Amino acid sequence: MISTSNYETLKLHIENPSIVNFFMMLAFLSLSLLFLRRRGDDSLFLDVAQTDQLKGIAIVLVIIGHLWYHVSESKAVPILGDYAVTAFLIISGFGMTISYTRKKLNNFFVLRFKRVVLPYWVVSILWLCMDWHILGKSYSVEQIIMTFLGLNFHPTLSRIDYVRWFITLLLIWYSLFYISHSFTKQRRAISLLCFLGVVMAVLKIKHLFPLGFAHQILGFPIGCVIGYYIVPLRRFISETNTLRLLSLVVPAFVAIEYCHVFVTGSGGGLLLGLIDILVTTAAPYFLFALLVLLLNVFNKVQSRFLSACGVLSYELYLLHCPLLVKYNVVFPHFDTFAVAFTLYICIVIVLSCVLKYLLKGMNKLA
Repeated sequence: MISTSNYETLKLHIENPSIVNFFMMLAFLSLSLLFLRRRGDDSLFLDVAQTDQLKGIAIVLVIIGHLWYHVSESKAVPILGDYAVTAFLIISGFGMTISYTRKKLNNFFVLRFKRVVLPYWVVSILWLCMDWHILGKSYSVEQIIMTFLGLNFHPTLSRIDYVRWFITLLLIWYSLFYISHSFTKQRRAISLLCFLGVVMAVLKIKHLFPLGFAHQILGFPIGCVIGYYIVPLRRFISETNTLRLLSLVVPAFVAIEYCHVFVTGSGGGLLLGLIDILVTTAAPYFLFALLVLLLNVFNKVQSRFLSACGVLSYELYLLHCPLLVKYNVVFPHFDTFAVAFTLYICIVIVLSCVLKYLLKGMNKLA
């Protein structure tokens, strides 16, 4: 039997984590540039090609972030995985609003089941079986029912794969989107979603809401706002010098990150705590704006690598963490971290392709 490592308790020692993190980012950038191809169609601000590439960037940052959070005994700087999850939620709210504009609420739950719930159920069965077979860990009937319903509020359930809290938050937003858009006009519905997002974010800051961070909670309704105003936004971007906008966003993001590091290391205090909340909430959105503008600067080309990662992003998200943290079959057999991590990424990509193919077949049968 192939030996596996579980890094939930005994962490992996990685020398010079921040330097390793830098070279991982550099390798990711190099792959993205290596597979640049000229686009054969006219590009639009936040069209499918751009959002696929954004999802590709986000999933890679999430995987790297989980490596430093859950596997390594030492943390690297910077870790952008939390910001990347916010990007996923922005894109989800954006896509939902664009879809509503075209199709209203037709087949709403059927589409959400096929795209989100069914893959989640398949991998849930896989992880529950592997926990029992490899780790000797079992769950109560109540816990199994709760996790299949997507109600992953208990810490025990969140540790099944370390990512299912995101599914719970996403299902909450889907439900609120459907209810709000069923009873009122789109503009009022989105205003209501923004209000509810602020309420949940405040509850999170007060430690009264168990899922995500405040900036992640706000991601979905902000994505809805972007989707609602996409036509004037596209007109504004087409009439504006994107490089000039980047020259404003980049230093703003750097300043916010510096402020966050400074405030975090300065101790307590009400004012510093408030500043920390503001910069922590704002930073992911400045990073998102930076990435969107950067893609728009290079809107005549498309990274096939980023697009492929984006198309597979949901399957990668569901599969990567347990295979990295709980049942790692790669790291124990290689002394060179670069080789081990590269092989791990290849395995997860292949398994994600297999999962996507199987799910495509299951959806056809349904």
